[in-house]
Amino acid sequence: MEKAPTRLEASSIAARDFSQSLARGLAILELFRANVTYLTPSSVSAEIGMSRAAARRLLLTLQDLGYLQGDGRRFWLTPRILRLGQNLFAVNGLWQMVNHRVADLANAFNEPCAVAVLDGLDIIYVARDSTRHIYTSRLAIGDRMPAHCSSLGKILLAALPPNELDALVATKPLRKRTEKTITEPAMLKAELDRVRRDHWAKVEDEMDDGTISIAVPLRGAEGGLVAALNVASHRSRCDIASMVSTMLPHLQLAAQDIEVIIRSYELRGPR
Repeated sequence: MEKAPTRLEASSIAARDFSQSLARGLAILELFRANVTYLTPSSVSAEIGMSRAAARRLLLTLQDLGYLQGDGRRFWLTPRILRLGQNLFAVNGLWQMVNHRVADLANAFNEPCAVAVLDGLDIIYVARDSTRHIYTSRLAIGDRMPAHCSSLGKILLAALPPNELDALVATKPLRKRTEKTITEPAMLKAELDRVRRDHWAKVEDEMDDGTISIAVPLRGAEGGLVAALNVASHRSRCDIASMVSTMLPHLQLAAQDIEVIIRSYELRGPR
């Protein structure tokens, strides 16, 4: 897993209205990922760019608030951190409603299906079938993956205005996960042009060797892109051509059903 991008300076509000302490505290929490199970003041200082003393104060504050536990030198997450994500999904009951439809679709295909939204250059899963997986690790709601090499991500990136897409891609190099991963911005933009034209995306061996997937957009009440829906498989079970010919029409029909749920939710608002 890749860490989430962090921002430590104001971009859309006045600098005087931006709390850098809060930004740094959240940035510390985002440093935890699959291969980082604990942090030290020195590691935080190096990653975020602050003094070791300031990093230690923030770590101790997060410990005092119950989000971290520590032994004085190392700090690690506590289960309390789950409240942040759980509260989001509890408030936004939309994805809970969508998840049932995603599970039905996965059962019909007998393949993993998911819905994701865009966060920078990552996708975040907001609904998915929890019984099937094709990647090395089983993904769950709230997990993130790189957008540029996933079918879900290509749908979401293709919906961005060109200047916003350019600025986003310029923030960091695109990670090469396999030999087929597109890492050249020009090549990615060409691929996204095809996605805009066809209104669906495909990926073959870009995220992991052997994995294939197709995705379609999910639009809201005003026609704007809200999320993306996909079905994934492995080349040991089928190929991308058969996925497109046999699964894509059903995926598009399922997307229409889910869009009804999304639009109804948007029009009535959360309860």
